[in-house]
Amino acid sequence: MRGNGGICLFCRHTLSLRSSSRAAKRFASDSQREPYVLPRLVIDLDAADSKYVRQAEEDELKEWQPDSSKIPKKPPRSIPDWKKGTIMRRDPNGLSTIQVTPPDLLTFALLGDPSGGWDPKTQYLRGIYRYRKIVPEDGVNAKVIQLSSDFTRNATDRLSLAGFGEGQYKETVITRQLGRNDRGGYAHLARMITMLSTTKESCSFLATRGNIILKAIKNCRKTQNRENRRTIVTSNMVLLLLNNLRLSMESKRMYVNGQFGSIGLYYAAKAWNLPSIRTYLEILSGEVFHVAVPAATNLSAFISRLLDEPERAVGSTIQAAVELITGWDVSKDSALPGHRNLSFASVFGRREKNHTFTSAYLAGLAELGLKDTLQVEWAADSGIAIGNRLWKPNTNLRAQTFAAAFLLVGDRDRALSILQSAPQDQTAEVTLSDTLPSSQLPLKQDEEITEEAADEANDGKRDEKTERGSSRLRALFPFFENHYRYHNVHPNDHLKGILVNALNHLPNDPEQILSIFEKFLIRDYRAPASHNESIKYIQWFDDGAEGLVVMAEEGDVPLYWKPVRAEAEAATQADA
Repeated sequence: MRGNGGICLFCRHTLSLRSSSRAAKRFASDSQREPYVLPRLVIDLDAADSKYVRQAEEDELKEWQPDSSKIPKKPPRSIPDWKKGTIMRRDPNGLSTIQVTPPDLLTFALLGDPSGGWDPKTQYLRGIYRYRKIVPEDGVNAKVIQLSSDFTRNATDRLSLAGFGEGQYKETVITRQLGRNDRGGYAHLARMITMLSTTKESCSFLATRGNIILKAIKNCRKTQNRENRRTIVTSNMVLLLLNNLRLSMESKRMYVNGQFGSIGLYYAAKAWNLPSIRTYLEILSGEVFHVAVPAATNLSAFISRLLDEPERAVGSTIQAAVELITGWDVSKDSALPGHRNLSFASVFGRREKNHTFTSAYLAGLAELGLKDTLQVEWAADSGIAIGNRLWKPNTNLRAQTFAAAFLLVGDRDRALSILQSAPQDQTAEVTLSDTLPSSQLPLKQDEEITEEAADEANDGKRDEKTERGSSRLRALFPFFENHYRYHNVHPNDHLKGILVNALNHLPNDPEQILSIFEKFLIRDYRAPASHNESIKYIQWFDDGAEGLVVMAEEGDVPLYWKPVRAEAEAATQADA
């Protein structure tokens, strides 16, 4: 560009120009100016006619209030019915969790000002500071006045100020607010439940919404690592919240229903809190209706925690855990105990048609290696035996399930003896007769069978066959499902289909039954229980060679391989 030199010269001289005069430089040796001194004003406070003295009766002193308490509140507005659906989705005028509660005042008294960093113990206190414009530089008295403004000791009035108890519409809004977790996550949910557990009416409100609270807790645990969530929702945190809610209900002489008992039992089992497990089992011991979390899920969570952390299975801890599972007093030397204490088995084991729990129970005992306990369960009296009502019409099914459990624990001889002692299933004979034409059926002398009568007879046999097959599936298929769950692997649909087909066509030969069971068992592999790793799937491989294979969700390398041929050779060597 031309004229660079002239432009630079012009800019250099232009920068030296100033719009204002420079201040004179001062040195330490220069004489200082005299400071500006205001004239003194003498006020005679004793003078009766002084204009600076205010008479007491002229104006009453008003108590000082912080600016945050003077914020005008918006009057409640009426909402048209056609707008309620849209507005409730946006969750307006729900339960205000920013209200000061007694725990907030106690936290301030014990811990002082909330720290600058994020701390779950002082999270809401820091939010109250921000809402009420409290700064740490204020004095203690000023902070107390600001925190206690609009505070009432009546719990009902506090909830009314927070927005609870203003009609059916308001309860519907708060119910939806409980089920959401996209606004504050678990900390917001716990704050709402804590505030609502202060009165008897609000506790009754929570008691009828156990499924909503359970769904919200699960959503918070699923999304705890997303969207920059700072709170890691552990099982101990959830159990502490549920225990506090239970204590609040009991202090108000309220009945803790089976929904909360089942939810508390589930998280107590995951947190490995034996006293809480015993407490919630006592609550559920009198329940006869369907609960929120299935009994098999509660038991599986408890046994899985023990299998994933073998360091817990030492000393008296494992004895107390086994007693909570089975109800047998392991400290006694009695071979056949006649009484079952409070336990999972005593609460859920004798319920009618509870295939899933019984299968999870026997598979868990086998995974824990409790061979003696399995023997006690097999030889227990019919009055206290687990699954007595379930297996009473089909003793062969009971023998097959216990045989699978003994085979899993490693006692093949005991499994074989159990199958040999059971009555033989006549399903094969019924199936053979069904294949014959109606004219070839054996007839008695002077007996005529019409086509309709023959069809009815065949239909009855097919119904009996179908019923036996469905009973076998309801008992044995959950056994293998829980077996895979205890090993932290998920069976795919192809493996499930092959397993169902094999269980539907079990032969009568005990050796063949054990060989079929052996094909679907895994022993020397257990996937890590960490949720950060990818899911492990167990599949049935039948391309050239048959067997079980474990693959990662996003991987091509097999993590575990069990061919069928090796199992057949092992069974042959065991028989030899």
